[in-house]
Amino acid sequence: MSNGSIPFLLTLSLMILAEPIQAQPNAHYNVLFIVIDDMNDRIGLLGSPEVVSPNLKRLAAHGMVFKDAYCQYALCNPSRTSFLSGWRPDKTKIFTNHVRPRSVMGPDVKFLPEYFKYYGYHIERYGKIMHNLYENDIAWDYAEPSESSNELQEGDSKGNCTGKYGVTAGPDWWINDKTDDQINARVSRLVARMKQDVGQPFFYALGLLVHHPFTPSLKYWNKNGDPSVQELLPVDSSGAISNLKGNGSQPIVIPATPAGDRSDVACIAFTGQEVVTGLNLKRVIHAYDGEVAQMDEELGVVLDEMDRQNLWKNTVVVFLSDHGQHLGEHAGLWGKETLFEESLHVPLIVCAPGMVAGECTRLVELVDLYPTLAELCGLPSPAAMQGQNFAPLLANPGLPWKNAVFSQVKRGSVMGKSVRTKQYRYNSWGVTGEELYNHNADPHEYNNLATDPNYTSMLKEMRKILADGWTKSARQSASVENVSIGKSPPLFVYPIPSNGSLTVTYNCINAGKLLFKVFDNVGKMVFSTTNLAIKGINFYHPNFSNLANGIYYLELDNSSEQKRIKFIIQK
Repeated sequence: MSNGSIPFLLTLSLMILAEPIQAQPNAHYNVLFIVIDDMNDRIGLLGSPEVVSPNLKRLAAHGMVFKDAYCQYALCNPSRTSFLSGWRPDKTKIFTNHVRPRSVMGPDVKFLPEYFKYYGYHIERYGKIMHNLYENDIAWDYAEPSESSNELQEGDSKGNCTGKYGVTAGPDWWINDKTDDQINARVSRLVARMKQDVGQPFFYALGLLVHHPFTPSLKYWNKNGDPSVQELLPVDSSGAISNLKGNGSQPIVIPATPAGDRSDVACIAFTGQEVVTGLNLKRVIHAYDGEVAQMDEELGVVLDEMDRQNLWKNTVVVFLSDHGQHLGEHAGLWGKETLFEESLHVPLIVCAPGMVAGECTRLVELVDLYPTLAELCGLPSPAAMQGQNFAPLLANPGLPWKNAVFSQVKRGSVMGKSVRTKQYRYNSWGVTGEELYNHNADPHEYNNLATDPNYTSMLKEMRKILADGWTKSARQSASVENVSIGKSPPLFVYPIPSNGSLTVTYNCINAGKLLFKVFDNVGKMVFSTTNLAIKGINFYHPNFSNLANGIYYLELDNSSEQKRIKFIIQK
């Protein structure tokens, strides 16, 4: 290809932007994907400082805390299938814990780790990532425990506390007084693996539990409660008492549900659950908080290894819960499978090299994770995604973003649908009933405004947002000027992948001549030209649209330095 045969024009200029441009990440970042089973938003990072979780704070110091993140279905199998496929439950057709995803979705779907494997990653699982007995639906390079193990079968029995219409029989709790070595055994095996060079970028998935029945060890039970009051505690599922004593539960605060809270909501909104109140509820919450503290200890073991190797420089870390759960809201409600905030709102932290730590209050969804991780790691944009890549928010959390998120849950033949905006939640149960909540005045959704004449116009607006669906509420792709730069690296390319039309940003140390070269994936130079660069940030807008689809490398040389970056053309 002769010099200049590809148009490479645009101005070279130093620019100061009101908003910086998103840094293009290294295409070979590792991924550490941490999924918590059934942990709700009752953590210090989301407004519950009494819950002991110092390692979550350590993690947050490296990344972005998404304070308004929502799952698409508050049950393990539907939620995990959704965010691992990038499809919403209406497309996956997985609405229960009792259907193998591939039996419905077919063999050709690439779940998130498999997509990374296709592009050269080594993928491993430690713990629960799919829903227990369906772990083999992902073709891991290594996985533990195996799908057929007694451990997963026991875990499935533990987890499946809901039956028809979400009827539950708990909640149960007791003290399972393990040592830290026993608690951390699986995490320690992951850490041992992290110390090994596998010769490829890795995608390691870790599943941790905060799940009913709540069974923390005594050490983590005692992170909360009243140490001056020592109570005998149950030590097994039958409630047997030995000589084991721990902190009293009297200081635990239970939700202050107003009288008549359920009277303005259709019964279908609630699962058929045992109502839990008083001291029993305090002990359930106490045990739940103990499991959070115990999970946090396991997380700390992983973070120690991240620190030891400084893996933060080349690893994207994602921490999420598959969905929330109730702990006594709405007159003693517990469990999940509702359309209320406590069931759908989830913790989400994303750490990516070169991105600053902070908090983001834009609305995001777990279904967004698949395209976001692909973008952060420089992989081609996966096809047929029903989530939106939110990587730009990691560099600029204040960007305008999607204006609504969508969730659902099935009750027999009725599919309940929910839409949440920054201020309102609207739930529709078809002809059975509907709900409208104003989160500015009622964050716990105790006052249903669906029949309030003062909210008639808002009710119509929320009905329309739900009817229009997620595609109308998704944020449209921004121009590059609206995306980001924060702490930009010396060289980055946007977007990845592209149709050949690129923006190249180069932070030059010394002004002078700059040689541009483009190489294909086998090292053949396909383009070169010379430009001038000024000291500081330079912007170039080449058009490589007549290059074939594939992976390319852009190399910049001047008298002081040489920089090289990978980009992908996909038309």
